[in-house]
Amino acid sequence: MDANGTRQSSAQSEGASQLPMPAVASVPLRVKPESRLCTFDEGGAAGADQFRLLLGRLMEVQARTALKRLLITSAVNGEGKTNVATNLALLAARESRQKVLLVDADIRQPGVHGVFGLENGQGVVDLLRSGREPWKAIRKAEGLNLYVLTAGAAHDEPLTTARILTLKAMLDQVAAAFELVVIDSPALEVAEAPMLAQLADAVLLVLRAFKTGRDLVLKAKDVLQGNTLLGTVITRLDP
Repeated sequence: MDANGTRQSSAQSEGASQLPMPAVASVPLRVKPESRLCTFDEGGAAGADQFRLLLGRLMEVQARTALKRLLITSAVNGEGKTNVATNLALLAARESRQKVLLVDADIRQPGVHGVFGLENGQGVVDLLRSGREPWKAIRKAEGLNLYVLTAGAAHDEPLTTARILTLKAMLDQVAAAFELVVIDSPALEVAEAPMLAQLADAVLLVLRAFKTGRDLVLKAKDVLQGNTLLGTVITRLDP
């Protein structure tokens, strides 16, 4: 079990045994965007139970605190943070009856739109440039209490402090309409990621089993000092 009393699977234990922080779930890593969402209708589907475990942990924290904005990041790219963000947001909307907003704040390597098959023409980047009302770019997932704000066209320039403050103002404007806001952040190796973490009430750190070195984990923990770190989610490639 981890420090929170959560029983870990053997795969999770192997991948997280040396982590300096608790691992709260171990989930499959899907590479192709069209296959990243779990099939939660099938109780035994790969990863579904682990995402339910993660949602349960999140709801426990929500019951004790004012946690509404959850930022999901990783130490480096390719560790599966978008997998975790999209599946957790989808499951929360389906099974916790929360009204959920999923925000893709990874403007350099956006991925949320591909998972849900959405166009990426209007999103965070476009709102920051135009100053338009955020509701004009937020879309509702059909049949779910899930709303999505995509990143918009991929943008190589980093988010400046001024634009991050503008993004904060946009989130402040819409957050009251939701019980949970999930933010898919760039990896912590990207300059603006630590500043984006300041927009959230808590952070989940995604790490890839047998790939993310301990030195990167320790560096990520240092970068996130001052933030409420719920723990880590370990991703693994499906066999």
